[in-house]
Amino acid sequence: MIDLYDRFPVALEISDKNDAYLADLTLVNAHNAYPKAMPLVHSDRGFAYTRQVYKAKLDEYSMSQSMSRVSKCIDNGVCEGFQGQFKDMLFILYPNISSKDEMIKAIKGTLDYYINHYPQKRLKGKTCGQVRKESLKQNEFSQYPIVPAKKYVRYWNEIEAKKIRQKLIIVEEIKNQPETRLEQVDIR
Repeated sequence: MIDLYDRFPVALEISDKNDAYLADLTLVNAHNAYPKAMPLVHSDRGFAYTRQVYKAKLDEYSMSQSMSRVSKCIDNGVCEGFQGQFKDMLFILYPNISSKDEMIKAIKGTLDYYINHYPQKRLKGKTCGQVRKESLKQNEFSQYPIVPAKKYVRYWNEIEAKKIRQKLIIVEEIKNQPETRLEQVDIR
């Protein structure tokens, strides 16, 4: 579980199974790490996050829930990006993993590297661990603007252009129908 402010991993659990218990344990550990926090917790719509038990735990911790839209993986872009980046780091730092114990050590070592030694452009060259310490110590938050990802901006611009083209097609079809007056049609 990562904080969107500084991309700091507030909780990470390792398991042989990707199951409801893992989701619950991660949530409990995130709460225990920051018991006064009342964040908006975002996830996909997987079974582990839609259960009443999980929702009750969120309520108990005064956390709000947010979920991705159906079939819209782009809604989880930050976390998906983090996971990809984390895996890349892990296999660069630990290229010869050959056992479960080595994998667990590699995950923990990569997490330490990410938090304490990986400077981020968005954080003005600081690590997420540095930004977290500064924010908690000063009890205030510096501004670290999110730079728009060109591929996502292009994606949404293409969708908007498709919508406009579709509206124009509909308007032309309506104009060509003699029995319909254009001012009678509301296109939104």
